[in-house]
This record gives sequence, C-alpha cells and structure tokens, in this order.
Amino acid sequence: MSVHVTVRPHGTPVGEKVEAEAYVAQHGWIDGGANFIESNASASGGKNVGWTAAGNWLQYRVDVAEAGTDDVELRAANGTGAVATDAVSLRDASGAVLAKVSVPDTGGWATYQSIHAQVTVPAGDQVITLFCETGGFNLDYLRLTTP
Repeated sequence: MSVHVTVRPHGTPVGEKVEAEAYVAQHGWIDGGANFIESNASASGGKNVGWTAAGNWLQYRVDVAEAGTDDVELRAANGTGAVATDAVSLRDASGAVLAKVSVPDTGGWATYQSIHAQVTVPAGDQVITLFCETGGFNLDYLRLTTP
C-alpha cells in the first residue's frame, strides 16, 4: 500500500509573531552572509535581520482568518541617532503599498521599539512584503493582530 501525502503549508496565523529571520523569500542580502541574520540577545528569538538598505525586501506568509483591517506591529531598532523617515513599506502580493512607517531612533542597534500601522488584507494565506525604502535599522519581528 502506498500513501500519498499532500503538504500545504500555511502562513503564520494572525496574532502570532513572525520572526524577521523566518522570511520565505528575500532580496538584497547574501543568504548566509555574516551581517544578514545577526545574533542579538535583545531580539525575540535571539536573532534579527540587520544591515538593511534601500531596495531590500523580505516576504512573509500570514494566514488571515477574516478579511478586514488589522494592526501590524513591526519591532525594530535604530542606532543611527536619527529617525529613518518612511523607512519601511508593507506590500501585498501584487506590490501595492498597504502602509508605510518610519523607524524612530531607538538609542541603539539592540534597543527595540514597536511601530504600528493599520493594514487591510483579504482572508486566506497571504504574502506580505516588508520593503526597505531606506536602510539604517534592524528588524526583530512583525505581528498582525485583529483589533
């Protein structure tokens, strides 16, 4: 007897953290590069994505139970001494911008702060792209929650 198994992975459910290093696709960094995924004891899970630069992006899969407007929390650190204005855009699978956020100066590369924005996404397994409009920040995690 043979058994055929079909595996259909789903994205992270709304409400749960998506670690920055848990991307499904990326552009702009060298996979396995020494400065891409960094060990950082202050980061959730002990790692962060560092060395962000304009044009880099990370894609994540999220499983949205119900269509609507959700809060997205982006946990980031910025040790440049200045606000990274409109540094990150969150985009849907078609590339449409859902939200844009600035990353405040958090006082250090390991001092994380939550940044919030509202996004409207359809129900189902969705691809969300975190697009670096500028660089100069570290990423810890993102989380969608239903208000």
